[in-house]
Amino acid sequence: MFSFLRDFSLRTKVTVSFVMIVICGTAISTFLGSKIITRAMLNEALKQIHRGLQAADMVYDNRLETIRKSIVSAAETEQLAIALRANQRDSFPSVLARVRDNNNLHFLTFIESRDGTVARASRPQLEQAGKAAIPMADYINEAESGRVLAGTELFSREALLQEDPVLAEKAQIKLAPVPGAGRSQALVDQGMVLVASAPVRTDRGIAGVLYGGILLNRNDDLVNQINEFVFGAKENDSSSTETVSIFMGEVRIATSATGASGHELGTRVPSEIPDAVLAQGSRFFSRGNIGGSWHLTAYEPIRNHANRIVGILYVGVPESPFLAVRTSMMVTFLLVAGAGVLVVLGITFFITRSMILPLEEIARASNRIAAGDLDQSVSVSSRDEIGILANSFNKMLASIKTMKLELEEWGRTLEEKVNKRTEELVAVQTQMAQSEKLASIGRLAAGVAHEINNPLGGILTFSMLALEDCDADHPMKQSLEVIVKQTLRCRETVKGLLDFARQTNSAPSLTEVNSVIDKTLLLLENQASFQNIRTVRRFAPSLPPVLIDAGQLQQVVINIFINAADAMEESGVLTIETSRVEKTSEILIGISDTGKGIPDDILPLIFEPFFTTKKVGKGTGLGLSIVHGIVARAGGKIEVASSTKGTTFTIRLPISQS
Repeated sequence: MFSFLRDFSLRTKVTVSFVMIVICGTAISTFLGSKIITRAMLNEALKQIHRGLQAADMVYDNRLETIRKSIVSAAETEQLAIALRANQRDSFPSVLARVRDNNNLHFLTFIESRDGTVARASRPQLEQAGKAAIPMADYINEAESGRVLAGTELFSREALLQEDPVLAEKAQIKLAPVPGAGRSQALVDQGMVLVASAPVRTDRGIAGVLYGGILLNRNDDLVNQINEFVFGAKENDSSSTETVSIFMGEVRIATSATGASGHELGTRVPSEIPDAVLAQGSRFFSRGNIGGSWHLTAYEPIRNHANRIVGILYVGVPESPFLAVRTSMMVTFLLVAGAGVLVVLGITFFITRSMILPLEEIARASNRIAAGDLDQSVSVSSRDEIGILANSFNKMLASIKTMKLELEEWGRTLEEKVNKRTEELVAVQTQMAQSEKLASIGRLAAGVAHEINNPLGGILTFSMLALEDCDADHPMKQSLEVIVKQTLRCRETVKGLLDFARQTNSAPSLTEVNSVIDKTLLLLENQASFQNIRTVRRFAPSLPPVLIDAGQLQQVVINIFINAADAMEESGVLTIETSRVEKTSEILIGISDTGKGIPDDILPLIFEPFFTTKKVGKGTGLGLSIVHGIVARAGGKIEVASSTKGTTFTIRLPISQS
């Protein structure tokens, strides 16, 4: 009723509301006071019937708007959305039945856009009738285009049977006989309905059409609501009761009169009404004798969505109450004044309640949010201070949810970073422990080498001198040769220990990596153990030099090449790659073989001195230890990756800055 105040401030709403209350009270008092004179009373009664018809029309339109909002709300209901998302078609009728009952509708039907499947609230099963069988083409087309349509329509008996057989039975009204009219139809079986349709949207677009409404045939609720709104509560004397009726065409299908002669269902409008109202579409006001008593009557055409007249809205006021005022003017005036006060109080209550409800909704949402439920929102469509408050509330809630999600994401990111840094720290600690272990072994090896180097020199010298003094058939000659051979072997081991212990002199210089590897490959490719090994070179051009002793770099490469040849059992593919890493300013040397690989339990031990998997006499176990020491002294790193398909050694050397 007061929807025009929606866009004004709260203060304006309250002020205008009380002004309207005062105006209504004054109008009622003035109107009743003017009944002192019979003629003036009848003229005022005619004015009242005019206003009554307008009010009745407004209530009728309001009910149609309520139907429209109910259908729109039903199309957006969470129950229907859940059933659509889960594709639970069998549950559609039960969901529709609950929505229909919650919105006080007589019928509710869903038509799926994809295949025309029809679900009705009145039936537990789905139908495959298709859209063509639905008698609402305009409404369905509008809804499928994304628009909402509402109006008053006539449903045939077949259409009512489709929606609900109960409605078809309720719609039947027996026509009252008209003497001499020659009418052959004795029964009305059409239904006049308030109906609306709306699209049902999902995240994939319009999923279907939802339409529904109420039947006006024998519908006392609407006419009683109009009657109470226009005239107030009914009196016990039905003969003087004001009446409201709805006609389908010219036949009365609903009335607020109870037992009043001339107002029964199935009666027709007077003969002069159809031409003026149904044909010309005009309002009609008259004074007529209905059921033996005179009434002031007003008729308003009812149009469908296509603006075609399908019925009449009737308001009638008996004259007898107005005439009785002449004898009880003061009593009537006081009674009506009291009724006016009640009306003012009712309107005030209605306005206050309409203002407080949004605030109550915000309070309930705040309590749920305080309990930890952030999936809340306040739906207030007004643009006044309450609407601004609700909008700010929703924005604040959205910000809180966003901040919560960001904090959770930061927590997960921080946890991942901590785990990553922990893994890196463990790796660094392991590498430091390995380096410390090798350094300790190196210091021990240096001491051992110095302790045994001088005695070995003496043994070798005197053994060789004794061997020179022995004749070819001397019995000690063979033993002395063994002593010399084993002493030489010990000297090589000591030399390896000294190299590992960094005791050998080196002369670091700017060295071209590709050149050293090329020379090393030329040296080894002629060896017998490399005859069946195919070498693949993938050298990056124009590599900057590194600061390392060229001979020691060659020793590193030779040791790894020889180990690769042993692993491939002198047959396979040896791949050598060089590249530059700009980010870390390093030169990478990758040496890969196609051998049997290094077992996982042995891989951590390969750089330890004297560790070897070769047979006795085939190696000292110092080769990779020496390689590790040379690379470390040059400021580089050596990495190993192995599988059953081969092993790859990666040497990282820093690019010289000089």
